[in-house]
Amino acid sequence: MVGSPNPNGSSSPTKKYGITNPISVAGPTDADLHRNDYLEKFLINSGLYESQEEAARREEVLGRIAEIVKDWVKLLTRQRGYTDQMVEDANAVIFTFGSYRLGVSITLCDFLDFFFRCLSSLLYGFKRKIANSCIM
Repeated sequence: MVGSPNPNGSSSPTKKYGITNPISVAGPTDADLHRNDYLEKFLINSGLYESQEEAARREEVLGRIAEIVKDWVKLLTRQRGYTDQMVEDANAVIFTFGSYRLGVSITLCDFLDFFFRCLSSLLYGFKRKIANSCIM
């Protein structure tokens, strides 16, 4: 809580988020609400929202990918000779962002294709860098 004045002039404490003051604390105008409704209808009509079934399937796939990554981290930790407790404590987290976090996204198949193409490309490039830097 910060003791700076509210926009309405009172000096009661307000909660401040971040470092700077907000550009505006006013609510949405009627025009803002109209534009929001128009955008929502457009996104729905364009088929950019996932169905509940698609969203559940994507969550399931992301959960499985998270399990694989966590198992991989634990495997690496064990292979590096860390203690059993450190292996047990080792963890990894996958963060989603962008359109997925907004609930507007590409299909699951497109997502998986993109994910694995990018991942395999990154791993291949990483493998080449490691191979080129190894001293034999």
